Amino acid sequence: MEVIVKDNEPLEVAIKRFRRECSRAGLMKEIRRRQNYTKPSEERRMAAMKARRKLAKKARRG
Repeated sequence: MEVIVKDNEPLEVAIKRFRRECSRAGLMKEIRRRQNYTKPSEERRMAAMKARRKLAKKARRG
């Protein structure tokens, strides 16, 4: 990930652009996900739970 500081651009603005690019790329989510190892079976279980919650939420909305 790279952000080039433009001429006459404050450093705060460049840092803000860097953070925005990181969040768009999902970098922080990936770092948090990789901090601890999760077994493949646990990942499948969590994905199934997330799908069930999403389906229930969609059903409530109509």
